[in-house]
Amino acid sequence: MDPEASSSLKTLLITTLTAWWAVGFFVVLEGATDEPYTHFDASDALTQVGLASGLLALAPVWAALLAWGLRRRLLSWAWGALVAPLVIGVFYLSFSPLGYVSDVERFVRSGP
Repeated sequence: MDPEASSSLKTLLITTLTAWWAVGFFVVLEGATDEPYTHFDASDALTQVGLASGLLALAPVWAALLAWGLRRRLLSWAWGALVAPLVIGVFYLSFSPLGYVSDVERFVRSGP
């Protein structure tokens, strides 16, 4: 096990997961406070659909990097526990684009 590579990977994983969670928390919190979406707003669409989808797309990349580190024995198996906060974040983030599109479909497309 290369200690320098292991340290770099650990720093990368912790930093990116923390940033991912911070941005994801903002998206989920904003969606919860703004619902229901009764009119179309481009900034809401960008946040709730674009940003949330981008974060959801990054989750498997992060998980693959974690799996690679575990497989190459750059990380101890205890690091595998970091999958739990990722899965929780993915669960809550998945409601952002779905909820926004559902609200726009219900209130904007068909009218009040």
